[in-house]
Amino acid sequence: MDFRVPMIEMEVTVAMTEAEPLVSVIFLSPYSHRNEGYETVHEFLNGDRSFFPMKMGEVSKLVNRDQILWLRAPRFPEELAYAAAEADVILEMIDGMRVEGMFEITRPVGQSRISDVLNDDRDLFVCLRDGDENYYVNKRFIRQVILR
Repeated sequence: MDFRVPMIEMEVTVAMTEAEPLVSVIFLSPYSHRNEGYETVHEFLNGDRSFFPMKMGEVSKLVNRDQILWLRAPRFPEELAYAAAEADVILEMIDGMRVEGMFEITRPVGQSRISDVLNDDRDLFVCLRDGDENYYVNKRFIRQVILR
């Protein structure tokens, strides 16, 4: 008898503290807790799990979510946000790296400032759109946000 749950494998690039970014595979659930369809990368990173299974090359690892600086993943049409506001920003990370993109804010009017999203402790990762990819950035490692 096989007790494994079939997962959706997605190739991403992940940057962790004190390490070079690596191409990895993450495993998304075919079921979302928030909407119809599969688990999104946003749900994966901001869920209840502290450790994620990832495959880096031929090596399977459990990765501590708190050590992820950012994760870059393909942007799928079904993940398109209905943003109440957008801002073109540069996120300067604590290691000096810069992540650039469109900060999409999907919050109620009156709570749709960048500072509202950054100060909301319900989500650890924020999303920046960069063309056909999304950067999911760990808020704990953002030094400053520069508006363009």
